Amino acid sequence: MKQTLKEYFNQVYVAENGVSALSIIAQKHPDIIASDVMMPQMDGFELCKKIKEDIEISHIPVILLTALSGQESSDLGYKLGADVYISKPFEIDLLVAVAKNIIRGRELTKIRHKETSVVISPIESTYSNADEKFMINLNALINKNLSNSTLDVQFIADNLAMSRASIYNKMKELVGIGIKDYINKIRLTEATHLLVNTDLTIMEIADKTGFSNQQYFSTVFKQAYGTSPSKYRSEQTGMNEKNES
Repeated sequence: MKQTLKEYFNQVYVAENGVSALSIIAQKHPDIIASDVMMPQMDGFELCKKIKEDIEISHIPVILLTALSGQESSDLGYKLGADVYISKPFEIDLLVAVAKNIIRGRELTKIRHKETSVVISPIESTYSNADEKFMINLNALINKNLSNSTLDVQFIADNLAMSRASIYNKMKELVGIGIKDYINKIRLTEATHLLVNTDLTIMEIADKTGFSNQQYFSTVFKQAYGTSPSKYRSEQTGMNEKNES
């Protein structure tokens, strides 16, 4: 299996059991994990559970391979967070195809985050309970401190009890953009709401959404929406008035 997979992946790590695998995963952060269920010291079910509960590695997809039969066994695998459950015997081509599809799906999620101007909900952009909880807590923290212009990665790290490196890696793996860009995405989402639904001035909206000055706000806004805040307001409110009439 290792020799075959090396034809498709730059690096393939092998572990003889779940304990050894967990150590390698924590150090190397592979793109995907394929694990047997029946292993000494720590089986595949326990390994999957530990991976999906550890915020540092919970985003890594897990494929469980097993000779165990029955719906109960596969149900347990999925409940523990396995992304795919493959029964033995299987063709190696199937494993390769499944692994590629999972990785491609993750990449498409990152592309959505990069290309859309709106914030994608945590349930749509995460792959484990730990990741979903992380994104929910992150969004809540940002929204609570939206008007704070000094809101940055250190503030986030301190409040979520994580290191800056962990925050950076988690954002890279889940959404494919940096924490600063993600904060600005949430700021701009709120700004568009205020532009359309309130009579606040551009300066007041910039202040409420945590931009240090109106000029910087206008620059970031135009980069995201292709137009100035004032023109956006005019276009959107004009459309609303037409719809109402």
